[in-house]
Amino acid sequence: MCACTSHRREVTRPASGQVLLSAAAEDSDSPAAALPLMSAAEREQVVVAFNSAHAHVESDPSCLHELFQEHARRQPDSLCLVCGDETLAYGEVSRPKRSVQPGGYVCFIW
Repeated sequence: MCACTSHRREVTRPASGQVLLSAAAEDSDSPAAALPLMSAAEREQVVVAFNSAHAHVESDPSCLHELFQEHARRQPDSLCLVCGDETLAYGEVSRPKRSVQPGGYVCFIW
């Protein structure tokens, strides 16, 4: 799973598909699209807790790419991207690249 984050968070999940399979067994007449993919507690965590906005926003907010560049300038070694066992710091992501090798990362920030 890939995530862009400045803070690591753990999501505890039941066995893959367990909520969906349980719901299908309880209500076999419902279409699959109407069945839940996660528990109510997990949905609350994803929708509410992970989307809480406790960040300080200046009265004249910058564009997202400007905020990103400013963070990369102030804390270039802080964690930016996680994909499996691979991680990239903000400084690595914001550094201009002249060429991309096969299997390499590309990030456009203007």
